[in-house]
Amino acid sequence: MEIPPSVDPVLTPPTRSNVLPVVNKKFRLLVGLILGLLVLVCVAALTAAIYILPIDDKFVGVVTKIVPYPIAVVNMQPISFKDFYKERQALENFYLANETAAEEQMSEAELDTSIIETMIDREVIRQLANRYAISLDQTKLDEVYTEAYTSSGFEEAFLSEVERLFGWEKEEFMSHVVKPVVLASQVEEAINADEDLQAAARTKIDAALARLKNNEDFATVAIEVSEDVSAADGGDLGYLPLTQLPPEWLDFLSNNELNTPTEVIDLGNVYSIASASDQVEGDDGTQFNVKTIIVYKVGMSEVIENFTAASKIWNFLKI
Repeated sequence: MEIPPSVDPVLTPPTRSNVLPVVNKKFRLLVGLILGLLVLVCVAALTAAIYILPIDDKFVGVVTKIVPYPIAVVNMQPISFKDFYKERQALENFYLANETAAEEQMSEAELDTSIIETMIDREVIRQLANRYAISLDQTKLDEVYTEAYTSSGFEEAFLSEVERLFGWEKEEFMSHVVKPVVLASQVEEAINADEDLQAAARTKIDAALARLKNNEDFATVAIEVSEDVSAADGGDLGYLPLTQLPPEWLDFLSNNELNTPTEVIDLGNVYSIASASDQVEGDDGTQFNVKTIIVYKVGMSEVIENFTAASKIWNFLKI
């Protein structure tokens, strides 16, 4: 049997048709890589310029109107240059409209610092509102806005003055002034009503009431417990007309015997106990000689301070 000779495998020589796709693919990848690096370099250079150049540099102003660069970040929530410039323009417009003398104006550095700190505080309050699941109360928004413009008599006159002073339309006034005020008030209400947060203050005032019910002298307890300036006088506020008494006190004092302490009464930002040692009739009507024990709740300023201290805040204005 004849064995066929071995045959070497024949290698197909590369042709133009099967080499070009590989070359083109590698070329496109290389070009893409180079372009990507160029873009990164450009973005890095642009970003560096934004944070190195002065805040009032025209280039910074133009770029940040288009690109939302943050001037500050609070717990990963950005505050944009664009919003900062809006606030700054409003204050500059206010100085100009009032013809404020240069020596009475804040320096540019002071102005910028004041604006950014205010914006950071607003963002902190917004985040606290989220923590308490608060949404803006439309009724309160309407009340605050109405109260603002009734001081001028007519809404049209008020809005005209707002535009003259700040360059704002109604919606801008609502956004920059009314909404932050209302949201802050709602956050304060939530803080005052937070039983866990106010537990220590409540325990303190409850202990004071227990001592009074055990027939301890009101003045003695007030001196030891009350946090009001009247504590040094045993909680004595003197004679007060009915119009100066909180409604919660007035209802109790008018319907109970003298020297009878109220229960613990929540007055919003304080817990209180009151008692009347005397009642007289005068030219101004009925007056009570009132004594009180006051224990302050944890206030909004303290909560904001603690929240801010625990937050991750980057203020790029300081760079």
